[in-house]
This record gives sequence, C-alpha cells and structure tokens, in this order.
Amino acid sequence: MVRETATMTFRRVVTGHSPTGKAIIVADQQVASTTAGGFSYDLMWAADAPLVVPNDASIPERPDFFPGEQGARVFTWIAHPDGAELPSATAEEFEAAAPGMAAHMEPDTPGMHTTQTVDVDIVLDGEIWMELDDGVEVRLGTGDVVVQNGTRHRWSNRSNRPTVVLSVILGASRGQL
Repeated sequence: MVRETATMTFRRVVTGHSPTGKAIIVADQQVASTTAGGFSYDLMWAADAPLVVPNDASIPERPDFFPGEQGARVFTWIAHPDGAELPSATAEEFEAAAPGMAAHMEPDTPGMHTTQTVDVDIVLDGEIWMELDDGVEVRLGTGDVVVQNGTRHRWSNRSNRPTVVLSVILGASRGQL
C-alpha cells in the first residue's frame, strides 16, 4: 500500500441503514486527493452538526477544513520534508482546496496554528516533529499517536521522505483553564 514517495491511496467504505433499518454499505470508493501546490489531503469523513445515527452518511460539499463546535473531520495528509521544492499555490487556490485553513495560520510564525478542536493525529508512515509553545518539541514516528487539546502547534518533517498522517478532528467548545 505504501509507494516509494510515501503517498497512499485510500478506500472509503461508509455504512448506513436501509429504510427498514438494516445495516448496509452506502459508499465504497477510492478517495481523491485534494491538492494546492505542495499541500495535499484526502477527506474521509466530515460532519458539521452533532453526530447522530442513523444518518444519511453524506459528506458536506466543500466543508471548511476545520470543523465547528460538535463537527468532525477525518482525513489523511502528507507532510513533505522541510525544504523540499514543491509547487506553490496562490492564496485563492489554497483557500479553494482547504477552505478556512489559512485563517487559522499565524502570519508571523509560518505553520503555527491553533484551532478550537481536539485532534487525534496518527503517523501512518514516516516521522514528523510537532512543536508547541516555547519551542517544546516531540518526534513522532510510524504508529505514534498524539492527542491535541486545542493547543498551538506546527508540524515539521526533518526526514528525507514524505510522512503520511491520519487526523481525526473533533470540534470542541472553549472551556476555562
């Protein structure tokens, strides 16, 4: 399943219910990658309302990259090696590919961002570094999982090959520390 470039293709199988309540397969398809310049991701699931079952198993058309409160996103993404020469994208192309993502990025600290979400990030292939406030860093390798609780962070791939990450992002409400 893993190619030399560490890209992966993903098949999405979605279950649902028949009109009589039986469990059925409502979708079984290869997932197309969304790209803008060197950024690419594969949207597996998206919901913009509290989750309920049964549901119609549909994915919103062009959802915002990050979910709102009680929403959810499941996607894979590729982290290319730092310094890799990649095609660039205009701001409009990036916004079209990942609606709303740029608004979360800090303009003076490239890559650093904060979202009102709980993120479960699983490294499927490769290695990546996560940086938090004050330069705190942690290296994550294949099979490692990080749970981010609305923290300010950025990603850095210091290896010589792309890294594949699966992210499950759940919209959260803001509490008090």
